[in-house]
Amino acid sequence: LYRLVSATAPRNPWESLQVVEAWRSLRGMPVYELPPEGHATHMYGALVPWVQGEIFRWTGPNNISGRMLSLISSLLLVTLLALCFRGERSAWALAIAWAAILGVDHRSGHYFAENRPDMTALMFGAAALVLFGPGIERRRWPLVVAGSACLLLGFFFKQTVSIFAAVPLVALFLRNWRPARIEILLASIPIAVMGGVILGLGVFSPVIHHYMIAVPRAYSINWARAAKFLWELLLDSPLFLVLLAELNRAA
Repeated sequence: LYRLVSATAPRNPWESLQVVEAWRSLRGMPVYELPPEGHATHMYGALVPWVQGEIFRWTGPNNISGRMLSLISSLLLVTLLALCFRGERSAWALAIAWAAILGVDHRSGHYFAENRPDMTALMFGAAALVLFGPGIERRRWPLVVAGSACLLLGFFFKQTVSIFAAVPLVALFLRNWRPARIEILLASIPIAVMGGVILGLGVFSPVIHHYMIAVPRAYSINWARAAKFLWELLLDSPLFLVLLAELNRAA
């Protein structure tokens, strides 16, 4: 695993800016400053430079710790999925999950071992969904609250994980029976929390809101390409077949 993350220099500009912004955070310098004169090379979540900066406090600036964070997050993510969805609890499930993520990492140019916050955000997002499931089905609001906290952690690593807030509500209406009112209420909590945090950033921290929300929102979406990529994802991902099988079995 160390061979996947070792390097004498950043692999791309994104990795180099992660190191620079983490160092600035460690030194108490602002990571986000409003334009046109202000410094900002970063539009990921606000936790990214702070977490890596705290790691630098112990290790010093380096190119490895951020990659280790991504790789460990990737392995924890597939471990969590393997433990939750391994059916008859085969002893091979965990080994297959690790082999799959490491194989995909090799074919994708070690994307999952790059210094970027995607996998850490997905790890927290997956943990949130695991907590939402029993929390809503068993009507235990502390689990839903804990899941919402995990989702917020993921959001402050990378904003796109916020879409996970809609999963519980969508899942309720994919079932074959009408959800109870309390289930709808519990499933709405993540959306309300996420919406409240985004609005709160605009009021209490407009600089972070500008770079986390306003700047990414300025990028236009090519809907034709998005539809093409979605179709290719469904064709390439075996998880889509697993989903169809689960829906068919539930029906």
